Amino acid sequence: MKKLLTLFVIGTSLILGSNPSKADEYQFIKGVNTSISGTPTIQLFGVKTDGSETLLSSYGSTDNNVNTINNQLGTTAIIDQYQGKIYFNATELPTDNIITLEYDLINNQINKLDNVSLPNKVLYPKGISSIISDQTDGSIQIGANANDIDVVADGLNIDGAAVITKNADGTIQIGTDENDIDITSEGLAIDGEPLITKKANGELHIGKNSWITKEENGRQKVYAKDANGNPIPIDYTNGTKLLINGRDVEQSINNVGALSAALTGLPTVPTDTTLACGLGTGTHGGDFAFSGGCASKVNEKLSINYAVSMTMPGQDYAGDLEDKFSARAGFVWKLGKATKPTQISMNEKKELKKEIADLKENNKNIIAQNNALLARLERIEKVALGDLKTKDLASYKLQ
Repeated sequence: MKKLLTLFVIGTSLILGSNPSKADEYQFIKGVNTSISGTPTIQLFGVKTDGSETLLSSYGSTDNNVNTINNQLGTTAIIDQYQGKIYFNATELPTDNIITLEYDLINNQINKLDNVSLPNKVLYPKGISSIISDQTDGSIQIGANANDIDVVADGLNIDGAAVITKNADGTIQIGTDENDIDITSEGLAIDGEPLITKKANGELHIGKNSWITKEENGRQKVYAKDANGNPIPIDYTNGTKLLINGRDVEQSINNVGALSAALTGLPTVPTDTTLACGLGTGTHGGDFAFSGGCASKVNEKLSINYAVSMTMPGQDYAGDLEDKFSARAGFVWKLGKATKPTQISMNEKKELKKEIADLKENNKNIIAQNNALLARLERIEKVALGDLKTKDLASYKLQ
């Protein structure tokens, strides 16, 4: 707070506050002894960086016994940064009296201070000298004993309790031992548990066990380990979504499954027609998608198909339009010698069913005729063997 300058010029960059004299525009302030109308006078000039000088203020001695006044601005001066003032001594000749002059930067005027010597000038703001005191143990106390801040050898105390302490091992402790933050050579710890740690191999650990990130080979690696150093999964839970470029990763995976499932429900090759179209739907992980597409038979050897699927609208963090749909296009080209198809058309199927029905009816008639012929043959055998009674012959009607 108190600064002693032993240069002929004083740098004003240390002065706080604004003033009409615009002293902050000058790099230096210098004092010059002169005489104005026979009066010994001290003039203060502001010196800019380009060397140009501007007269700021003057002080002349009107005492009858003073023939000359010599300023000591360049020998010893004190700058009051709080009040925006400069204090320096001057010598009155021939009496050799040393007086104290005050230059007020704010009001741009020089005043003589009576009964004040420069070494005893206090430069603290009003009242601050009464609350800052040196203690016998070497500490500095700010405030009264009941409510004070103590600057001690190993840190800072408030009301006698350590707030900031530099430990013997070089760590910085903030707070008491029961509830503290420690700044160590590796990072930051709370209550003895590591919070942020930077290892010698470049790994940055967050947490006790912990979440780890490391830049290596042009990539930022992210992984986690348990207390034994074994890799463990990183699980985003409790509704937290993992986004990449604003897209929900889990939802994107489900959308891909739903889009693909929807596409599988569409035709790829028409059968008994030259064009086949259809609609489809699919779901995966609770997300739904719809699809539409067609398949066209160009000729006996070439068929083409094309389709598109789109997710349900209104999804959060789904990305742009290109992230919400899938499309496909392809063709089928038959190679080699053509063979008869193993499948039949609907018309062929109907004709085949009719032929089968006719065959069944004919077969039923044949079976009936065979049964009648067998019955006649049995009777003929009985006549031939003499087993058939007369009444049987009389009652039997030949067909």
